[in-house]
Amino acid sequence: MLKLIELWMHSYFLMYNCCGQIDYFIKRECTMHIFH
Repeated sequence: MLKLIELWMHSYFLMYNCCGQIDYFIKRECTMHIFH
């Protein structure tokens, strides 16, 4: 159950950073996430 929440938080965090936040590393990770 905790793993599921962690996974959800992680994907939400990636989406949030994709939508114009300034963290370059996470944005790059997010882009790789989308195009894989």
